[in-house]
Amino acid sequence: MDKKSSTDKASLKSTTISRHLATNVKNSRDSKKFAKNENVTQSVQFSDPNEIGKAMESNSLYSMQLQAHLREAVYENTYRMEPDPSCQFEAGKIDKILDTLLRENLKDAHYDSETSRQTALSMANKIMDNIKSMNIQRYKIIVVVNIGDFKDRPSIHFASRCLWNKPTDTYSSASYSNLSLYAVAIAFGIYYE
Repeated sequence: MDKKSSTDKASLKSTTISRHLATNVKNSRDSKKFAKNENVTQSVQFSDPNEIGKAMESNSLYSMQLQAHLREAVYENTYRMEPDPSCQFEAGKIDKILDTLLRENLKDAHYDSETSRQTALSMANKIMDNIKSMNIQRYKIIVVVNIGDFKDRPSIHFASRCLWNKPTDTYSSASYSNLSLYAVAIAFGIYYE
């Protein structure tokens, strides 16, 4: 063998894959080996990495081993029944967020029945974004914002009832009013495992 042919073979990136033949035996010599329960392997060389992947996909065992790292991780339950003290829904901090956002966004606002729905929705989204930025883990956050006409209904009462776990679940609320409108924002924090 000359030097040139040996370097060509070395420079060619080839991979040998050995796989068992299970069916479709093409010649009688192989079928005789199968009859004797001998282990028959086939050696194939590929120069293209894509061909290797295609060949391995045909063998489910190789495919499962190669694609195991591509599967999404499935996490088991932690069976934690109480929140971590560092990641609790702190009603005091959230009260300040609600109050600040209501005052900043509704300071010079006038009630308009056409736009109050959209204003309440955008306020709820801003409040939700601010609470999410606090990185409170394992809590479901529910935000409700009501905006109404202060002139037509100068007195209004809000009430809510919840079925929850008293030590872990809580809420925070704030209200704002001017001569034209009133607004009430409530944020519920419900712990879940």
